[in-house]
Order: sequence, then structure tokens, then C-alpha cells
Amino acid sequence: MKFGLIPTVWPSFVDGIWKYRGISASVSDLQSYSPTSGVGVSVSYALPGKMGDLSGFVLNGSGYTSAETNRYKDVALRASVYPFVDDPLLKPLLVAGYVYKGSNLSTTSTALPRNRFGGLVSYAYSVVSGAVEYNSRADAPKYADTLVYGTALSFFGEIKAPVNEWRDKCSFLWRYDVVEPNDKKGGDVCRLKIIGFIYKPVD
Repeated sequence: MKFGLIPTVWPSFVDGIWKYRGISASVSDLQSYSPTSGVGVSVSYALPGKMGDLSGFVLNGSGYTSAETNRYKDVALRASVYPFVDDPLLKPLLVAGYVYKGSNLSTTSTALPRNRFGGLVSYAYSVVSGAVEYNSRADAPKYADTLVYGTALSFFGEIKAPVNEWRDKCSFLWRYDVVEPNDKKGGDVCRLKIIGFIYKPVD
């Protein structure tokens, strides 16, 4: 159990797989789907046999940059599973997903939707790793008839040096994001491309 200023349901989880927040935040954080941390409480349960975990959250929804902005609380669930822990080849396969039910405050002080859901699949074999992350949002900022739907898709991965003595020091990194801020509006798709070389001089 965690309480206080805690990691939220999704961006901080993806950061552990993406690993290079110093280069760029994950797409869900970068596109303001969710802050990385917020005030609230979470409870996690580790699945037997190191198969993953289940987590539940109750958050104030304002993140860590401001005080609470409305009287409503946000709730979220996340599950991450390694479905083939007994198979040497498929053991690194990870499947994860989340559902987030939040609220914006309307001009009449009633709750408006601020909902998200998404998932991720990642796999690593030898020196190569890759992942696909998907996020969907539904927001009504001020009025019920202003509901906006958006999506954010991210592909990323890493290829480490094939030589053992350089494997933990050098790698080739790539990422490609496709974001649709408003599904009902054309011509607003934005993309992010990252290609780089990583060198770690010391452990």
C-alpha cells in the first residue's frame, strides 16, 4: 500500500519499460493523459510465481503541480502479467493494461468525464527489446457537449551491443509516437520520432 504523493496508474509504470525518461517522457505523460504522480492511495497485489501484479488507485486527479481542482476523486485499475513464466523463450513477454475513471468540474460544479484506458505489450530476447503502447482518452473540459476523444500510440525499442563486454554499455534506441488529439477533427495528427545511440561509461 502507498499513500501520499504516489506514482499514478500508468506513466511511471511505462517509464520502467521505456527506461529513457531523461530523453523523453512516455507518450501518455508527454500528451497529458496522466501525470507521473499525484496525491492519493494505491494498493498492489503481486501475482504468484512472479507472474505480475494487480493495482488499484484512488487519486485526487490534479497531479503534483497544483492543489485539488474539484471535489471528485479519480479511480483506476492496472494489471500487468507475464503469461509464460515457465517458457524460456516467451518468459520476457509482458502484457499490461489500465482503466482510469476521472472527473472534470463543469461550470455548474457537476462531474464531467475525464476517462482513459490503454495497454502495452513488450518483449525482450537476447540483445533486442521492443514494445507497443496504446492510450485512449475521453474528456469533457467544461460542458457535457464538448466531449473530445483522442488516442496516443507509441512504438519503442532497443538493440544492445552483441559483444558481451559492451552489452550493458552500448545500445541503439528508437521510438515512434502517433497522436490523434481529437478523433473528430482532421489534420491534427502529430508524430514524434527518436533515434539515438546510448553509451554508459560506468555502471
